[in-house]
Amino acid sequence: MMAAGQNENHAVRASPQPTLPKGNALKKISVKGVIIGSITDIVATNILALPLIIYIAATSHLSALPKDQISNAIMQTLHNDPILFSTQ
Repeated sequence: MMAAGQNENHAVRASPQPTLPKGNALKKISVKGVIIGSITDIVATNILALPLIIYIAATSHLSALPKDQISNAIMQTLHNDPILFSTQ
């Protein structure tokens, strides 16, 4: 049974294929913008990860470990806990 306003001969139209820019359109990418974006991404990632690392260090009792093992212990804790790993 057809709904009101529908036609049995209704043809489905395929969307056109995406086309790539021609000529010099790809040369308009700003190297300065890519560099600034990359630096911003790295800095923001480190700033936003800091509270997570502080939380892990405070709750994992890492003060008994030697300094050279603390980084590995934080990564191990992060990978062993699915909730902490998903917030990464």
